[in-house]
Amino acid sequence: AALPEVTLPEGQAQRSRITALSGGRDAAPYDMLRSRIIRMMKDKGWSRLAITSPEAGCGKSTVSLNLALALARQKDLKVLLLDLDFRRPSLHRTLGYDPEKSLHEYLEGTADFEQCAVRMGENLIVALNLASSRAPSELLQSQSTRDALDAVERRWRPDIVIFDMSPMLASDDNVGFLGNADCALLIAAAE
Repeated sequence: AALPEVTLPEGQAQRSRITALSGGRDAAPYDMLRSRIIRMMKDKGWSRLAITSPEAGCGKSTVSLNLALALARQKDLKVLLLDLDFRRPSLHRTLGYDPEKSLHEYLEGTADFEQCAVRMGENLIVALNLASSRAPSELLQSQSTRDALDAVERRWRPDIVIFDMSPMLASDDNVGFLGNADCALLIAAAE
């Protein structure tokens, strides 16, 4: 309750292809993905999922948000979605919310997590970026980032953390960071 709550109007959700917001037939593909991910992650004792794509425009951020919303409809799960695409952040535009500070500023130690995070419903937190970072690869591979992410997990205690990463072929951002995730989902292409 300490975080500002964001609601996504149905029309805006449809325009942004966010179909998992309230469930139903259009959410079924994300619900199936959710169920498979929950089962696999529980079986392996995993909690951190990175979502990436080969190139920009494949739909990884759309999948990340839809999956987070599908997971959050499971009332016994606490979900944390972090926009770690520091080169082309987009989740803030999809949600229609400009945070006071960016997630990369929290990871740099110049902002509080509460300044870049919002709540969607009772059990989903989304950390956003308002603008790109100056040195995303170095930041993502730093010990301070690992420590800051560990601190967020200790404080908010999510069951599943989703990292919306930059595309694999765009930079080396993912190379050093993926060791911080338990598993990854590669989105090959939109449509």
